[in-house]
Amino acid sequence: MPDHVGYDLGVSPGSVFRRSTLPDPPVAVEAHGSTIRDADGREYLDAAGGAIVVNVGHGRTEIARVMAEQAERLAYAHGSAFTTEPVEAYAAEVGPYLPLDDPAIYPVSGGSEAIETALKLARAYHLANGDRDRWIVVARWGSYHGNSLGALDLSGRKPLRRPYEGWLGRSGLRPDRSRAPRVFPW
Repeated sequence: MPDHVGYDLGVSPGSVFRRSTLPDPPVAVEAHGSTIRDADGREYLDAAGGAIVVNVGHGRTEIARVMAEQAERLAYAHGSAFTTEPVEAYAAEVGPYLPLDDPAIYPVSGGSEAIETALKLARAYHLANGDRDRWIVVARWGSYHGNSLGALDLSGRKPLRRPYEGWLGRSGLRPDRSRAPRVFPW
């Protein structure tokens, strides 16, 4: 197995707050396509989906090259003060796929942030139109929208909601009365 620069193959857990209860998780060191290889050389099919998917595949050198070139020029500029050529190009490329005549793109870093932003934009829209009473959001019980509080409040996954129940309930989701029918049988 090749040397992995920056990886101490004798990693001992302790400083990372784990997202699972595995006492000694494998240490991932490289990946290509849909395969992840650990420090012991074992390979795993990266079959994670939804919120944790790498939908372009691992080891895409053309993507890594463009990311590195951009990071050398400018790693980040906050959207409240600047725009950048890459974000403008992205918006121009995505825009034609949207069902609007002149869409404005609001890039975010992931799904939970997208849900939180959509909630805030919807609320801001109704407040700007003087409709302070429009605050209830319809969501399917059993759905998953992310792990931020706003996203959890719209989700109906009891194991994810349970630790935060005291903080939830502000969206108006009423699981006993607001169940939408399943679209697909499963």
